[in-house]
Amino acid sequence: MNLGLIGYGKMGEGIASRLLLAYPSLVVYDTRKDLQQEGIHFVESLEEFLRKIPPPRIVILSLPADTVDNTLEKISLDKGDIVYDFGNCWYKDSQRRALALKER
Repeated sequence: MNLGLIGYGKMGEGIASRLLLAYPSLVVYDTRKDLQQEGIHFVESLEEFLRKIPPPRIVILSLPADTVDNTLEKISLDKGDIVYDFGNCWYKDSQRRALALKER
């Protein structure tokens, strides 16, 4: 599986550091444009993020709870893609999102 991370705040940075132990390179999208870290390929758009990670892919979200729905609406996932929400979302929102993604 190919892996990418959306969100590079405090939690996202920690997740990325751990992932780099197992994955030699990682694709990361964040709204900030001045980010650099060895082993991480930062992209400037969600479209570029998806282009850089061939399917099937694992997309890890490390976002504030109020931005998850908007982000999921903007990304075009393929059959077999897996989304992990590592944010601090209410479980009912996660269940709703899972059903919505399954229908797409």
